[in-house]
Amino acid sequence: MEEDERLLVFARSPEKGRVKTRLARATGEEMAVELYRCFVGDTLALCRKAGYRPSIFFQPPEAREVMAGWLGSDFAYEPQEGDSLGDKMYHAFRRAFRTCRRAVLIGTDVPDLPPAVLREAFHDLWKHDAVIGPALDGGYYLIGLCRNSLSPVLFDGLPWGGAAVLDMTKRLLEERNLTFTLLPRWRDIDRYDDLRSLFERLKGLPPGALLTIDYLRARGW
Repeated sequence: MEEDERLLVFARSPEKGRVKTRLARATGEEMAVELYRCFVGDTLALCRKAGYRPSIFFQPPEAREVMAGWLGSDFAYEPQEGDSLGDKMYHAFRRAFRTCRRAVLIGTDVPDLPPAVLREAFHDLWKHDAVIGPALDGGYYLIGLCRNSLSPVLFDGLPWGGAAVLDMTKRLLEERNLTFTLLPRWRDIDRYDDLRSLFERLKGLPPGALLTIDYLRARGW
């Protein structure tokens, strides 16, 4: 059965040395893994609050049982396919578009993203070919596409993790005469300063509002 919309979440098996490696340089690997678990939990809670049950595209490809054991059986699980991040994103969209017309892909680095931003992303895809959530570091935390706007060129050879990804993606869309909108800018939580900023901004949240903040409080922050 074909769907109008599909939400895709990229996630990894929570293994030391495999997740939040830049953050781990300051926090240590054990804390980085626990924080990653919180980020994923907060991201899935965000999806539910926005009214979506996402498909989880996981890495490494043999981790299906680990992911389902961790996150539960309520989600569809699909392995990421490809070598680079761009390859994996393109193939995830391609597979999603077998059964839907519009798809939005997010990672798990923005645990405090409001549900309204996800809803806005899908709303914008009814009027535009693409939607992008700009990150403060020059990348993006979200990208959404309509089926007819998908092209491997949008993901090929970009300097992932660099400050030029957003501008390059916008230019690639413009070169193909594809219309797009930009969502509010948001801060990825990649480094210790990002984490500290998140905590200072949200430390007044009530218990239970965000797993990440609860965890940091429990660590004595």
